[in-house]
Amino acid sequence: MNAYILHIETATSTCSVALSKDGTLMSTEVAIESNMHTKRINIMIEQLLASNAVDMKDLSAISVSIGPGSYTGLRVGLSAAKGLAFALDIPLIGISTLEALAQPNKANPEGKSVISAIDARRNEVYMAIFDPSLNLLKGDHCLIIEENVYPDNWPPAEKLIVCGNGANKIGELLGDFPLDSIDSECDAAHQASLAYSKFQEQKFDDIIYLKPNYLKPPNITQSKKKLF
Repeated sequence: MNAYILHIETATSTCSVALSKDGTLMSTEVAIESNMHTKRINIMIEQLLASNAVDMKDLSAISVSIGPGSYTGLRVGLSAAKGLAFALDIPLIGISTLEALAQPNKANPEGKSVISAIDARRNEVYMAIFDPSLNLLKGDHCLIIEENVYPDNWPPAEKLIVCGNGANKIGELLGDFPLDSIDSECDAAHQASLAYSKFQEQKFDDIIYLKPNYLKPPNITQSKKKLF
């Protein structure tokens, strides 16, 4: 029996959905529009399935990026994933945004360690550190990057790839350290192998209790408008 898995990624300004079959990517839909996730997500899912002649009832599971990332974006993606998983009575699989972001650099030819990083405003990033095989060295955390100061406990700069939309910020702040900086976006397609492995091992998440990994409280600006 084929295992069709729908993947949802909304942690940043990039909204994307992807479809895989037995762990192999079939197709993806991507839209880079800030504050449009709520309007686009369901339409993108419908278009993705239709273009691959796959019906909702054919899905075996749904994977979703659970952060860190945008407070609103994560809620939109998780709400969509939970609603579909519940309606279709299929498993839900939560995927670390940073682990998925690192996937294109797995087993890179130079044998370099990988840091995946998402811009968290100012000089701060959300990040995780992996060895060349993407075994986790340090899990999801926030870090303020000091100018021209190489962080303690990082792999040597010449043996390091930094990827994600926080990569350029890190490269600019650190200055002349010889790390590879790859500006890349989150993409639901990067969840395919991770989700299939969890599917095979039946490592599913509870629809009710799965929550976004925000790392920090939301940055809420209080309205200055008078109520009366």
